[in-house]
Order: sequence, then structure tokens, then C-alpha cells
Amino acid sequence: MEMIKKIYFYLYYKIYRFGKSLSDDALNSWKPLIVICLLQLFVIISIDLWLIILFRKSYFLEQANIILWVICVGLAVINYYIFLGQDNWKFYSKEFIKYSRKRNFIGSLLVIGVITGIVFLLLFSFYKLSQIKH
Repeated sequence: MEMIKKIYFYLYYKIYRFGKSLSDDALNSWKPLIVICLLQLFVIISIDLWLIILFRKSYFLEQANIILWVICVGLAVINYYIFLGQDNWKFYSKEFIKYSRKRNFIGSLLVIGVITGIVFLLLFSFYKLSQIKH
């Protein structure tokens, strides 16, 4: 469980560093939180699209988006508590700064791969959904 938590914080840290390199403003700690919430939402939508493709049944998107909104708000509150509620990410940030250049580069590639994979999964899910004959 500790490893998953560390990976989660590393994802936040890398998105934070990227956002800070683009613009250094008061919203720096909120930008990665929004990106992570969007990525989680993309995964949930992709799962629901695959359920529609495979079983012709939607679990999240069908009920007038109420369930999806509840999930979004729930994820936002949980992510806020995890990252910004007690500034836990700053504790891990001190550890991540000490990483070697090579380890940092590999971590960056993995983060880019995860983000790209999630976006690709969502796009591919919509593509496969469009091929279904209703």
C-alpha cells in the first residue's frame, strides 16, 4: 500500500513541477489536483464505455450523469484531503527532489506514459463505441 501511495504522490509531484515550470502562480498546488481528478474521471468513463461495448449496459453515464457528478465530487474531496488537506505531498516532495537525474528521467517517462495511456484509452473507448451498431 505504501508503494501505491508513493506512486500517487510522485504523479502529483511531477505534474506540479511541470505546471510550475510553465507558470509560477498561486494555483500551482491546485493544477496537479485538477489533472489527477480529470485522469481519474477519464478512467471511470473509459470503464463505463467498455461496459456499454461489452454488455450494452451503462452504470455511470446513463442515470442523467448524477452518479458521475457524485463520483467527481467524491474524487475531488478525497484528492484534496490526500494532497492539499495536510500538505502531505510536500513531505514526499523533499524525497523526490533527492532522486538522481536518471531516476528522475525514468519517472518522468513513466508519468508521461501513464497520462498518455489514460487519454489513449479514453479515445480508443469512444472509437470502439462508435463502431457498435445500435
